[in-house]
Amino acid sequence: MSRIQLGLLGGGLLLAAFFTTTQLATRADAPAPPKTAESKPLPAATSLPSPQTWPPGKVIFEQSETEKKILAALEQATEIEFLNTQLGDVVQQLKKRHEINIELDTEALAADGKGSETPITKSLRDTTLNSALRLILDGQGLTTLIKNDVMLITTKAAASQPENLIVRLYQVHDLVVAPNDPTASQPSFESLIEIITSMTRPADWQDNGGTTGHIREYYGP
Repeated sequence: MSRIQLGLLGGGLLLAAFFTTTQLATRADAPAPPKTAESKPLPAATSLPSPQTWPPGKVIFEQSETEKKILAALEQATEIEFLNTQLGDVVQQLKKRHEINIELDTEALAADGKGSETPITKSLRDTTLNSALRLILDGQGLTTLIKNDVMLITTKAAASQPENLIVRLYQVHDLVVAPNDPTASQPSFESLIEIITSMTRPADWQDNGGTTGHIREYYGP
């Protein structure tokens, strides 16, 4: 699993959480938003459109072309037939078949008593590369993260380290702006944050006493 920092922008949300990286591409070098962000009330101009008419929210972050290629490959159909196959050979086969960069985090694997020789036994048909990787790695206590334009196979513990924290900014004005606030000058994030931190891996959030997730509002345009 890899950590994600998430924020709410102008009606948006900034979050740090655990997500399976084969499900969501991440960037370890994504810039964090300012530590403090002041809300500046907008003028009560009648010419401003109601937030209820704004486009739906979206995730705001950049992806390199290589990351986009890896994401696309994760949705490709695949089939695997491994019987006591070494993990290193599994990686080479998938790397060649799907034409993406896949590497082993040898240091993290070694610290967990694993390595390129770790035996893998798994047979799957009619599945995506994303699902296949998850089913192959979960039983070994491993996961993937996308870092430096490479899909890295590492341990779940290593994936959750601070250096792998990445930032995601979510535009959520359609969830936090009241219908009677046409200028969006007073978005309310508290309820949305409470829902997320109470229903999605609640023990991991810093606000709940955990050490992983962080989420806060971030006012923007």
